[in-house]
Amino acid sequence: ILYTDEAQKEVLVRVPDLTNKTVDEAMATLKSVGLNLKVIGFGNALKQDHEPGSLVPKGEVIEVEFRYLDVMELE
Repeated sequence: ILYTDEAQKEVLVRVPDLTNKTVDEAMATLKSVGLNLKVIGFGNALKQDHEPGSLVPKGEVIEVEFRYLDVMELE
């Protein structure tokens, strides 16, 4: 087998901070930098499996836990 194309270099992107974003906002934010979203739960982003600012390969799946914020917890 003869490969005539150069090997693709891995492109790294920074993981954005998704804290308190809705699912739609998180999806749009990740899409804008070339990342994918795995949604766990509903509501606002509480935790993500990659630290904000860390470098990951473009196309990586970022797992984000969403929860509704209880008004009573804020008081």
